[in-house]
Amino acid sequence: MPVQKEETNSKNMQSHHKTESKETYTIRKNSNGYYVDIPEIHLHTANINKKDEVGIETINYNGGICFCLTTNANITQKLQPNNTYARLTIPKKLAESTRLHKKEVRYNSCQSKIVMITNHTSSVTGDIGVYDTYEESIRQWHDGKYAYTFSDEYKEKLSINDNVWFWLDTLGDSYLLVIETRKENAPDEAVELSIHQPETGNKFIILPQKVMDTLDTNTDIVRWGHDDERILGQITETK
Repeated sequence: MPVQKEETNSKNMQSHHKTESKETYTIRKNSNGYYVDIPEIHLHTANINKKDEVGIETINYNGGICFCLTTNANITQKLQPNNTYARLTIPKKLAESTRLHKKEVRYNSCQSKIVMITNHTSSVTGDIGVYDTYEESIRQWHDGKYAYTFSDEYKEKLSINDNVWFWLDTLGDSYLLVIETRKENAPDEAVELSIHQPETGNKFIILPQKVMDTLDTNTDIVRWGHDDERILGQITETK
């Protein structure tokens, strides 16, 4: 049964009172995409109506990828009402890049917020050996798209007919943007991206906008690095 308790240490749960549940729900897939059911008691605590549009933020919660539903965010989805719950549709590329399909979630809620806590674990473990590291701001083109431009080292390794595979991960308190150049090394749920070739300059890819727009972070600085087959972009909160 849900219980009321005092909140102490979470930047995404800032109210003095919250509703916390041990019951779990599963992120599933049907013909309409990915979805999860939200119990009525958490909608009530967050003051969210079953027919409302809610904002989705991707958060790093204790080192794992979770979602936070709010009344104010860049990406919004309209809830589908039912008797004792509301159904939330999760954008396809967001569900796939976070690898949360079939994951169980439980809910914490407070005024204006519902946190979907998952059992996500990072797939990037052990020592990470990358080189040619550099920092840059997440680049947004004039039409709002996020682009990653490959370094000179990839000029010969990748052609315009190739694809790469993208997913979102965590490393401690950081987010990792992972770009895999070999399909066999990528998770099954990774998002396939096409390589573009401008008239001048190096090849680039467009990172999934709905994934990037949902990231809950106070910085847009990415520390990029790569090995021979994988590119990692680390986004670390500024203090």
